[in-house]
Amino acid sequence: MMKRVSLPFLILLFVVGCSSPQKEEKVEVAKDENYDPILSPYFLIVEALINDDFERAKTYGLVVSEADSDTGVKLALTRMGILIAQASSTYDQRAVLKQFGMVIPLYIKESLLNYYAIYKYKCKNEFDGKEVYWLSLSKNSKNPFIGENSSECVELVETIEPILNK
Repeated sequence: MMKRVSLPFLILLFVVGCSSPQKEEKVEVAKDENYDPILSPYFLIVEALINDDFERAKTYGLVVSEADSDTGVKLALTRMGILIAQASSTYDQRAVLKQFGMVIPLYIKESLLNYYAIYKYKCKNEFDGKEVYWLSLSKNSKNPFIGENSSECVELVETIEPILNK
């Protein structure tokens, strides 16, 4: 059965697909048996933006951009990684994170791949007053769209239970 794809998502895929990645040095990331090349650095991007750490978010955006992009969802996410790595401000990184928040749940469903509980949060976005979503490994996440020490407007909306077998 074919699912309907929204026009904004298609526009995002087009814009993201048209951006050209800049070659930068490879980033090494500590990997354990539960490491995922997109999901693991995504959580680190969220953490970096919670702490207003522009450079760290860029670094992990680059890590996401180097993941395999053998499906449409993975391609969109790797391109978003490029956009975070090339962003000129935390504001721009947060704008990309808003798009990440819409696509990363599709990646989890497509991959059936979480070994731990993942918490989905929402908040009203300071960019346009609409709701934004992000995922976290913490049951007490702060808001990556506001920055350091930001627990206002954080609402837990879903717990994605672990799937232990791939």
